[in-house]
Amino acid sequence: MPMNRFTVIGLGTRKFQADNTPILECSEKLKPGCGCCKIGPCDICLEWEPYGESIEYGTAVDAGDEWIGSAGGIVFVAGWDPYTCTFSITLNGDKVFSAVLCGDYYGEETVTCRNWDGEVSYTNGYEEGTFRWAKKTHVELQKRKGDPDGEYKCARPFCGDCTCTCDQLCVTVTDTGGLDSCTGIIPHVGYMCDGRTSEPEWEGSIDCDPSGSLLISVQLVRDDYDNCILTGSVSGTVGEEPLDAEFSGIVVSNCASMSATFEVTDGYNTYSVSIRCLDCGSCEPEICLECCDSVPPSPPATLTCRISLGAIEQPEDPEPPFSTACWTNLEFPISFIYDVDEDVGQVCVDAGTTRRVDCIGNLLDGEFNESCCSGGQWVGGGSNACGDIDVCFVPCGELSCGTPPPGETLTSWDLYVQVGGANCSEGKMCLICHDAIAWSVEGFAVCGEQLFSTGTGSALLVIDITES
Repeated sequence: MPMNRFTVIGLGTRKFQADNTPILECSEKLKPGCGCCKIGPCDICLEWEPYGESIEYGTAVDAGDEWIGSAGGIVFVAGWDPYTCTFSITLNGDKVFSAVLCGDYYGEETVTCRNWDGEVSYTNGYEEGTFRWAKKTHVELQKRKGDPDGEYKCARPFCGDCTCTCDQLCVTVTDTGGLDSCTGIIPHVGYMCDGRTSEPEWEGSIDCDPSGSLLISVQLVRDDYDNCILTGSVSGTVGEEPLDAEFSGIVVSNCASMSATFEVTDGYNTYSVSIRCLDCGSCEPEICLECCDSVPPSPPATLTCRISLGAIEQPEDPEPPFSTACWTNLEFPISFIYDVDEDVGQVCVDAGTTRRVDCIGNLLDGEFNESCCSGGQWVGGGSNACGDIDVCFVPCGELSCGTPPPGETLTSWDLYVQVGGANCSEGKMCLICHDAIAWSVEGFAVCGEQLFSTGTGSALLVIDITES
């Protein structure tokens, strides 16, 4: 079989993949594409910055042939047409950016399929601002070589099951007595060889409020049992107080989204040191959901809501049957909206943070009970030929969850549903705190009645909410 000497398998022509760079396994994946290349980013970080206001963040995830997500309630969809090799981005359904994928014609705006960071000016209702998107990057960990004569003959991950880690850490140091705090981002500075690191390390300075600064150094190492261990040190001043201490090692499992909270003491002062991978978002102190305050949960910026038809029961004769022909299954992102207050009641102290989610009032036209916003909420909606459906997904509900499994905590979740702008039904379920969110309920008969005019029959909806 003839070989194209200008290509690396899957990467496309050398012209569009300078230096024949191999696929970045922790940040990219093979995608159905055009002739020029077949690699795209895994996740996209989103920013919506209204003029004169703070930035709102989000994430767009790979949905197969598109990237879908939201920031500030604005739905972002990006992708390319495999036939015309045209790349485009829509915001709330309006095309705001278009470019030729790997084009070479004079005057054309072009992008490559593995990197299309950019921004546009955008008006969302009466709000003007800038919407940005950029590839989310991770650091690949160097695998350990196998030993043909030893116990492990094949290559193994750097530690545990970890092959990737974060390129930046968000660090918050809090004086648990005076509540002075320091927050900032430290970059990965470990030695890199062929795009991988065998010495994962992060280091940098963070500023303190009201005064002072700290030098933070963090290392990811492995112990004799192959566990992945976070360790490090902190030195500097918090306010007027000096701080010089080392962290004891904490085992982490998922190095690409790891987090840990340490407690260190210097003299008479005790400090909480919270470390987490910087995902798509600002490096703000951890948010504690009051109903899940045992560990900082870092609520996802977006969840995915899928709605399909469940059981259908037609009315008895002589009443005519109703039609569901207008229905197509829905899938849309829902965005986490919250207000954050200082934790006056100190329910979140053990979670390594002094901030908690507070009630903000409901965003869906006040149709729902005001108590549904307690603890923040994920809000979003979609539509098909049957009508518009909006949802409000809420932790810290009122359902009694019973006895949790040993060592676990349960919290109640509520889902409020609107059809055509009016509240129609709700569902409730208990989930284990800090597990991946996976919520599924069949019901919402009142919503089905409004969508299909069921008469004495019924149409149930199945609503699934997941993190991807």
